[in-house]
Amino acid sequence: MVTVYVEFRGEAKRRLGIDKLTVELPENASFIELLEELERKFGWSFKDEFVDESTGSLNSKVVVLVNKTPLRRDFRLLKFKNGDTVVLFPHTVCGG
Repeated sequence: MVTVYVEFRGEAKRRLGIDKLTVELPENASFIELLEELERKFGWSFKDEFVDESTGSLNSKVVVLVNKTPLRRDFRLLKFKNGDTVVLFPHTVCGG
C-alpha cells in the first residue's frame, strides 16, 4: 500500500466540505484508481469531472498537480509512490 495526500480546491473543496484527505492505495496505483477510490468515499463522480472519456485526456477545465507538477496528457502512465501529494482543482475557469 502507498499513502497519497490529496488536497481539494475550488468546487471539490466546497462540495466535499474538506480540504485535505489521506488515501491508502495499492502499490503502483494509477490516477484513475485514485479517482475511483474518491468516488467510493464521497459518491461524487471524480472521473467525470477530471477525465474527458471522449478524448482519453484530462478535462481541459481542470488542474491536477502531483508533487507540485502539473499532470499532463500522459496521466495514464502515472504510478503513485508513497507520500505523493495530489492537488485537485475541478472546473477551473481562467479569464482575462
